[in-house]
Amino acid sequence: HAELAIGAPLAHFGQGRVQVVSPASGQTLLTIAGQADGERLGMAVVAIGDHDGDGLSELAVGAPFWNEGLGRVLIVSPITRKTLATMTGQGFDNNFGEALEREADLTGEGAPELAIGAPQSGATEAVGRLVVVSLH
Repeated sequence: HAELAIGAPLAHFGQGRVQVVSPASGQTLLTIAGQADGERLGMAVVAIGDHDGDGLSELAVGAPFWNEGLGRVLIVSPITRKTLATMTGQGFDNNFGEALEREADLTGEGAPELAIGAPQSGATEAVGRLVVVSLH
């Protein structure tokens, strides 16, 4: 059975959280909690495949309102429960990490990528920005 990752970005004063649940038993297997009020961890969650060799897919988790809307994306191991990588936005109020999608191979380098949305990015207008990061 595949597990289900559920984001709850408004939980606990907007800190947010992600819970990984077994559909068979309904048991919560893992909880990833936000660290700052209003960061909205879990607004976007996507399985990105196994990149650390432990046999389970890591999770990319967005917290788009972290640090005044700068936003960040955490790569988390469900086995060790540790954050393996953190990516942050490039400007305040851009909401980096509000949307996440694992893509097969956009760049043609033979490895999957993670597409990260920053819908409010733009100096004077909210024109948005899409960042593509290699997952090799």
